[in-house]
Amino acid sequence: MNREPPEAARILCAVAPLLKPGAPAIMTIKYTTPDRRRLERQAREALAAEYEGIRLRRLPHNARETTAAMRRKGAGRQSDELEAKHEGRKRARSDRWQRKCAWA
Repeated sequence: MNREPPEAARILCAVAPLLKPGAPAIMTIKYTTPDRRRLERQAREALAAEYEGIRLRRLPHNARETTAAMRRKGAGRQSDELEAKHEGRKRARSDRWQRKCAWA
């Protein structure tokens, strides 16, 4: 969708009731101005109304957009377990990277 990120996020929030609790959603945040941090923050704030576990990842092949992955709110315990699992993987990657850099 070719819209300003906050507007695209509001549209995604408007269709959120069509998703089951805990269902995944993906959104592309297109940079319409050089101030990408502001656009990411605005999109994240708008999405937080209906989604949880929002993660942003900037893919290397396109410097003009970022991908946001999230889940519909209301999944309960399973959602919390998935978030903890993701944080554990993130921490393990960071630990491996630090060990690799220590040998360099």
